[in-house]
Amino acid sequence: RLAGLSPRPCSRMTRRRLWRGAARLRSTLSAAPPTRVAALRQLVAEESPNLFAFAGGGGPSAGGAATSSSGAAALSERAVALAAAAGPVELDAAPLAASLDDRYGRRHTYLRISLTERCSLRCTYCMPADGVSLTDARRLLSAEELLRLAALFVRAGVDKIRLTGGEPTVRPDLAAVVGALDGLRPLGLRQIAMTTNGVALSRLLPSLHAAGLDKLTHLSLDTR
Repeated sequence: RLAGLSPRPCSRMTRRRLWRGAARLRSTLSAAPPTRVAALRQLVAEESPNLFAFAGGGGPSAGGAATSSSGAAALSERAVALAAAAGPVELDAAPLAASLDDRYGRRHTYLRISLTERCSLRCTYCMPADGVSLTDARRLLSAEELLRLAALFVRAGVDKIRLTGGEPTVRPDLAAVVGALDGLRPLGLRQIAMTTNGVALSRLLPSLHAAGLDKLTHLSLDTR
């Protein structure tokens, strides 16, 4: 964590040192047994209320320009297949007893899901010249696990989900993920949003909108 760093701008050399240090830390974590990831997967599989204690630190991975009728059908089939692989989601299930209230009594209804750590750009203020080390795939949740986890949070009162990255549009199954999340609306989900750099929007936005994307937030336009 870099919580102790000053918000003042830093030099390119300082940024490079920070990225290298983060890369070494990530490499160390990847070498260790992914116990927390394994524990999270178990809680998701069991739809356990202890998921929320885990989140607090207490517990143990394309679309065309326009969507034709056949393209829409294929997208729907992919979304249905993804939802089926995630396991049964009871649309008439009662909300979970454990709601997302913090110690100050504030109820949280917003969830951000990072779909990938990859990006389609290499901005100098974000990506060092020598790149970054990617997380071991064993430490990443699958699309099915993400959907099941999202369903648990929606049942706990979350009504807005924002998809981020990296750059979420580099995921080839992004439209299917959005379509599967759209199926959670009967549980109380009201909005599916996405943060993006905008590079692929002209190609992907029609299919994403058809799949259920409601809103674009934090549209980052690099002007350098």
